[in-house]
Amino acid sequence: MTVDGYIETVGKEVNVEGNIAYKFINLCKKAAKNYQIEIKKVGIPQFEDIIDTYGKIIKPFSGKILILLDEVSSLNRSFFKEEQGKISQFETLMNQLRTLPFVRVKVAIYPFDICDVLMETRYGDNVQLDSDIRNKDYEVFLNKVIVLIERYMENSMQEKKSIEELFDIQSENMDAVEQLVYACGGNMRRLVHLLDLTMDCAYKRGKGYEKIRKEDVIKAICRQAEDCENRFQISDKEWLSSIVKVCRNRGAFRFKFPNKTVSLAKYTNRSSEYNIINKIENGQGRRSSIYEFDYAYCVYKEIPTHYIKNSERLDKNRSKETGEIIKKVTTITDTLIQQSVIPGKIEGTITYVNEKRDCAYITSSDDKQYFFMQRDVIEDDKDKVLVRSKQVKFVPIESGEHLFAEEVEIL
Repeated sequence: MTVDGYIETVGKEVNVEGNIAYKFINLCKKAAKNYQIEIKKVGIPQFEDIIDTYGKIIKPFSGKILILLDEVSSLNRSFFKEEQGKISQFETLMNQLRTLPFVRVKVAIYPFDICDVLMETRYGDNVQLDSDIRNKDYEVFLNKVIVLIERYMENSMQEKKSIEELFDIQSENMDAVEQLVYACGGNMRRLVHLLDLTMDCAYKRGKGYEKIRKEDVIKAICRQAEDCENRFQISDKEWLSSIVKVCRNRGAFRFKFPNKTVSLAKYTNRSSEYNIINKIENGQGRRSSIYEFDYAYCVYKEIPTHYIKNSERLDKNRSKETGEIIKKVTTITDTLIQQSVIPGKIEGTITYVNEKRDCAYITSSDDKQYFFMQRDVIEDDKDKVLVRSKQVKFVPIESGEHLFAEEVEIL
């Protein structure tokens, strides 16, 4: 409002007859038959205005005021920052609201956002809208998905149908549905969107005569991830691509990138449906935040997410039955970003290391052997010990009959 304020006097007459049991009407009957209410509307209300309004209009009916704060993160960042040892203006506001017994407040914020500063339970309970499908909630959420699909089928066909009649799966092999569960991240709204894309992919492939296969689910997941990526500018996608290359080389989808919180924010500050990167642990002091790529984006960009159980071999099927989530967190630096764009780098395995562990041989995929010394290892990996069977990436150099490896990354 731009007006400074106005005062309106409202006259009300209450004439209620009969035995009406509703509490609100009964309370109205107890009020005076004729009374005046003075309503004052101001551009910038103060707490005393809230208290005054409550006393005149809401208190006679034992009501309460519910304040809903949405899109809190759109406010200026300074509103959430502590200054000179004093708590932020946001926390001050919430403390003032908390002291009013007739006020209840609901605040919509994203986890780990700059406005996510109210950690104490006295402000209320954190409401987890997404299921924790990586741990305890997987089976429960999977059953919800199955029930949801079967109810949609029943509603459409006017008879009970099982999920096996729509998906090419068996009760002991739910791989196609499992991929949907992982890709939606436990978010029902995203799940429905993925189901719609999956049906579309399956219909185009089978013309409506074949069941949904895992390949249809994967194609739908990639379509959604590509759509999320296309929301960014070309320069943003190029920088993102370099991070992808490092994670892919290092066999991890979780990473730290010290001093890059601001640069990464554009990929994490959207929503659970459109975030390409999610912050899973907030950094404190010198400890960097931990990020992970969205599962759908990992599928789209072939970033590894699973090991084969009880090994460090990658599970390309990303199956819960045969694999387990990679918990490894790799640390990305500007040096590794630069290494990721060096042309001609190939991968290999260390097959021999001398006793001093300062030189070794690498065997490439075409069975060629390349010699290198500790000094040929990139700066970020020099502290790593040379051991056999370790995967590496390097620039192959030919000098006459001899083969050497330079710019060696120990993955």
